[in-house]
Amino acid sequence: MTSYNNSNILTDSVSLVKEEIEIPGYDTIAFRLEQYDAPDIDFMGEFPCLMKNRKDTFFPNGAIKACEGFVEGFHVTAYPHMVKISGSLVKLLNGHNIAGLRPDHVAGAIKKLSSLLLNLPLEKALIYRIDIATTFLMCNPFQDYTKLFIRAPRFYQEDSSDTKYFFNSKNLGKLNSNIILLFYNKEQWFIDKKIELPFPIKNTLRYEMRLRRLSRLLGQRNICPADLADEAFFQRLIDLYKKHFFSIATMGEINQHPRKYTSKSFMLYTALKSFLCDGLGNTLGSIDELPASKAQVWKIKKDVINLCNDSDLTSKSQLITELENKIQRCS
Repeated sequence: MTSYNNSNILTDSVSLVKEEIEIPGYDTIAFRLEQYDAPDIDFMGEFPCLMKNRKDTFFPNGAIKACEGFVEGFHVTAYPHMVKISGSLVKLLNGHNIAGLRPDHVAGAIKKLSSLLLNLPLEKALIYRIDIATTFLMCNPFQDYTKLFIRAPRFYQEDSSDTKYFFNSKNLGKLNSNIILLFYNKEQWFIDKKIELPFPIKNTLRYEMRLRRLSRLLGQRNICPADLADEAFFQRLIDLYKKHFFSIATMGEINQHPRKYTSKSFMLYTALKSFLCDGLGNTLGSIDELPASKAQVWKIKKDVINLCNDSDLTSKSQLITELENKIQRCS
C-alpha cells in the first residue's frame, strides 16, 4: 500500500502561486487559414524565409507541394492555398505552459502570434485541434497515482516513457486519435528537455486532453478563435475534460485482510494480491491470450477489474480521492 504524504508539497517560494499553477486552460491550438482570407500575404513566398528547420515536399513533377518548419516555436506548414499553424498559445504568452491559458487571455495571445507571423488575420482561421491541460501539484510522486489507473471504456491504453495514454482509435494511435488523454510528470518533462524550470515545483501530475476533428466531437461545424475566448465554449471543454477523467476505472487499496471471513472471500483476496503482485496490466494482457471468444475475454476482464474495487477486499484509495478532488474543482 502506498503511504499518503500529507505534508506541504510546495516550497515557500511557490506556495503563494499554487492557485496560479493548478489552472486548467488551453495549451496547444492548431489553426488553418485559407489563402483567400489573407490575399495580401504570399504563403509560399514569405513563410519559408521565416522558418527554422525547414523541410520541403514536392509533387512528382518537381513542383513544390508544401514547406514546413518552425517560426517562433510554432510548427508552420505552408501550402499554395493555405497555411497550418500549431503551438502553445500559453507558452507564447507566459514563456511556459505549466498553467493553462484562460479564455480572457486568448485574444491577447492570438494578437501576439499574429504579429509574429506576418500579421496574419488569425481571427479568420479555423481551429482543428484544441488541448486542455492542468498541472497538478500532488502530495506524492506521479507514478503513485497513474499506476492505479486500470482502463477507460472505449479507449485504448498505452504506457510510454513515463506517460500514460488513453486514446479512442487503435488505427490512428496515441498521437493522432480524435481524443487523447495523457498523464505525465511535468517536472520530469522539463528535466528531460533540459529546460530550466521557471520556479521550483515537485510531485507534478499533468493531465492533458487533446481533441482533433472537432466538428464531429463538439457538434459544431466551424470553430474559430472567437469561440476559444467564449466562456460557455470553454466550460463545455472543461466538462468534457472532467467527464473523460471520471470514466477511468481506478484501483482501490487492498485491505490488510478481507472484511468477510469466508472461503470465497479468502480465495478472492489471495487472487487479487496475486494480480497486483504480477502487475494488473500483465494480468489483463494474459487474459487476451486465452483461447476464448471476445465476449468471454471481456467478461473475465470485467470481473478482474470489479475485483480491484470489491468493497470486501479493498478501500477507496486516498491518492485517487486527492486527484479526483482536484479534477472536480477544475472550472
